Amino acid sequence: TRGHEKLQIGMTLLLRPGYDWFFTYYREKAIALGLGMSIGDIFLAMLSREGDPSSNGRNMPEHFSSQALRLVAQTACTGTQYLPAVGMAKAVKRDGSDAVVYVSSGEGATSEGEFFEALNWAAREKLPVLFVVQNNGYAISVPQARQTIAEIHRIARGFGMPTFDLDGTWFEPMYQTLPPVIDRIRAGHGPALLEGQVVRLDPHSSSDDQKKYRTEQELLGLRERDPIFQTEAYLVKRRILTPEQIAEIREQVEAEVNRAAGEADAA
Repeated sequence: TRGHEKLQIGMTLLLRPGYDWFFTYYREKAIALGLGMSIGDIFLAMLSREGDPSSNGRNMPEHFSSQALRLVAQTACTGTQYLPAVGMAKAVKRDGSDAVVYVSSGEGATSEGEFFEALNWAAREKLPVLFVVQNNGYAISVPQARQTIAEIHRIARGFGMPTFDLDGTWFEPMYQTLPPVIDRIRAGHGPALLEGQVVRLDPHSSSDDQKKYRTEQELLGLRERDPIFQTEAYLVKRRILTPEQIAEIREQVEAEVNRAAGEADAA
């Protein structure tokens, strides 16, 4: 999730947790956290422990689900969340609700047929879907230039919906752009798509070594766009927080995480 967390937390603040529906993909720990899933429950899922509320330890890590939070479990097959999300949007519209259905993926999954089918279906029937593509430039080790010839937000615009290309490492572009877009979806005017430009700070997975296909210069440059460090620098520069206060927050968070991890490991 590192590099994606600002966009994800921003979406949980702009939408309505427990009311709107969330169809995530396997890189959205911050969505689960932002919706209200506890750190302890996240660790139970990661460690496949009994008591894990997502699947009682039977699903893969990062496959979060919660009926109360309206967070729908996904599969490990990329892109498969798109069509069920559109089906949910069809049910939401039938029931007369103004709930929004959030569905997302990385840019790699947009090369698959389910994505195009979902865009077509949602646009044709004016369904309340907010498509979010978290573009970190790589589908595992394959850069976007090797996947598709066009920008994703331009592709989606061809299906007749408003689309937006934003910096996903800052809150401001989302807050300046998305509230009226979400209101439009709630009012029954059909879907929209956000392509959020984010960064993938870590390898794709624990079995991946991104130094084999990314240069040292590129990896060093990513640090400047780390959403967390950008925020820290912003707050210090404007004297909203001191470095000492940020260090104290980090210590508190680390203690909370270590405690939750220890409890889950002992389960």
